[in-house]
Amino acid sequence: MADTGLKISTDKVVNYLRCTGGYTSAVKEVAEREFTVAAAEQKGLKVTDEELQKASDAWRAFKGLLNAQDTMNWLATNSLTIDSYEDFLAANLLIAKFKHSLASEAQIENIFLDPQCQETAIDLLYYNWLAGTMGK
Repeated sequence: MADTGLKISTDKVVNYLRCTGGYTSAVKEVAEREFTVAAAEQKGLKVTDEELQKASDAWRAFKGLLNAQDTMNWLATNSLTIDSYEDFLAANLLIAKFKHSLASEAQIENIFLDPQCQETAIDLLYYNWLAGTMGK
């Protein structure tokens, strides 16, 4: 978005989301993330600096942020601080770790005894493979 000097308040954005129906789903997503991060932390799951750096590198590549200045511009355009950016990435990593811990606790191999679950897993593997192959 071009910088027009126009300042839009958070209240305007929230009211827009409320009127268009996006508010409830956004609040739900944020609440789910916060709930999951808290559960991950209660389990003692942590994010290392190395994991955070790798996640940041991947995110920047995904967003096409090729150097530090691109990243700083993107943060400024999106009214983000480095801390809020790192908190977002750390939450993503904790959520992923929490999901994996649930899978190991549930003995996921037993879940896949169900033929329908097996078929869904096979479909997911296929679509993952396809996305990787087509993206090359």
